[in-house]
Amino acid sequence: MNRTQPTAASDSTHVLLIDGPDAMREIRLGELRDGGLASCRAETSPEKIAALQHTDAAVAILDLSASAPGKPAQSDDARRIRAVLTARPETAVVVLMPDDSARRAVAAMRAGAFDVLTAPVADSLLVEAIEAACAAATRRTRATTPLNRPEPTRPVLVRESQLMRQVCDRIDLAAQTDAPVLITGESGTGKELCAQTIHALGPRASGPFVVLDCASIQAERFESELFGHFRGAFSGAVTDRPGLATLADGGTLFLDEICELPAAAQPKLLRFLQSLQVQPVGSIDSHPVDLRVIAASTIPPLEAVADGRLRDELFYRLQVVSIRMPSLRERPEDIVPLATELLRRAARLENRAFRSIAPRAATVLQAQPWPGNVRQLTSVMRAITVLHDGPELKPEMLPDDMHNLVTGNNFKDPSKALAGMTLAEIERRVIKATLERHHGSVPKAARELSVAPSTLYRKIDSWTPED
Repeated sequence: MNRTQPTAASDSTHVLLIDGPDAMREIRLGELRDGGLASCRAETSPEKIAALQHTDAAVAILDLSASAPGKPAQSDDARRIRAVLTARPETAVVVLMPDDSARRAVAAMRAGAFDVLTAPVADSLLVEAIEAACAAATRRTRATTPLNRPEPTRPVLVRESQLMRQVCDRIDLAAQTDAPVLITGESGTGKELCAQTIHALGPRASGPFVVLDCASIQAERFESELFGHFRGAFSGAVTDRPGLATLADGGTLFLDEICELPAAAQPKLLRFLQSLQVQPVGSIDSHPVDLRVIAASTIPPLEAVADGRLRDELFYRLQVVSIRMPSLRERPEDIVPLATELLRRAARLENRAFRSIAPRAATVLQAQPWPGNVRQLTSVMRAITVLHDGPELKPEMLPDDMHNLVTGNNFKDPSKALAGMTLAEIERRVIKATLERHHGSVPKAARELSVAPSTLYRKIDSWTPED
């Protein structure tokens, strides 16, 4: 190794090397120690690592690179990985695989491996993988200490209002099929939660729920993200990587903000939805996957189709079942019950005693316009539990700006402030206020207003300098 100084992470990095021929194991231990990872030791096989639970090993390297091609079987690889994780769940497992092991690499990742490297692997690359695994193991350990361990998440879909009861009935029906679902609604209304609920209530509940953020992906990275790639397929592809479609096999693939997917990537997604065949970048072979597709969009899909941002064939493929998540303004009966549930959840996270909301505080909450919907309400409840303690949420605990719409128990009419304005002026003020909240970001403002960014650009361009 060229590296002679320990890295920043090496002081607390404890590495356990498992399997591999005796000679190779000793050579590898020497290389790791030369690289600054001084706290290393080896065991002969996963079956003999019961003592791992009594160590502070952050990373385990499972060396399968010396096995014959195709052996041991993928199920045996998974058994070995799970043996390590059973002995010490907080340990991050880095697997070394033979050169022709793409399928095995996928199986290893799904069995819980943090990373899979193809042997022979460069010393520097192995140390980088160990450092990344150590950082992940440290974050995971901190997140699961008794003081901070969150409760297992479960869907929170309050259905006091008739409108939300209808939505939940539709969710229940959609969950019993494998048909594609397209979820729409304003930003923060709970579209991903809706998708998770459909997944959790359906026959694929025991399978993975994998998210592809279409708004953040670049067209040139789309195939690699969705289908995976082989080492050397392109510059920077230093290891084999399974794609999200493969990781979602047996479960659900959630396409978030589908209308934001780059135009160049949409035909590739459409072909995949038609065939459910995955061909990793750099491979000439493909393999089938068995998954369900759920998509969501803040932008109205029909408007995106009309603007040319979303291919109509893709829209029709995805909108077999459609669900619209209503805004909080449309279901005011749900605001206080939902706030109460969110308050209790936040209280458990922060070790607070909150259990209920005082009537006057409930009046204030119901008077709010909630432009950020459930996401905004969640943030407010979390902030209250950080700054105050219960058992009851009182009006004075709410943010000061929330009291502007309420005096005592009497609602002020917000429309009086708009009296005398033209519709164009009201629209202009709303757009400007939304842009200011998002620091001038037109895409984010458009998402909150449930319009296409191109629509906002046209409206802004139409304003006169006096506006």
